[in-house]
Amino acid sequence: MKKKHNPTFQRVQNKRKVGLLLLDCFKIIESYLIASFMPLCT
Repeated sequence: MKKKHNPTFQRVQNKRKVGLLLLDCFKIIESYLIASFMPLCT
C-alpha cells in the first residue's frame, strides 16, 4: 500500500499560507488607514 501524504501536515501548511495572506492584507489595510488618517491627525 502506498503511504498517503500526511493530511495534518497539509492542513498546517494551508493554515500557514492563509495566515500569511491575512497578514499581507492586514499590512496593506494598516498602511492604507495610516496614509488616509495621518493628514487628519497633523
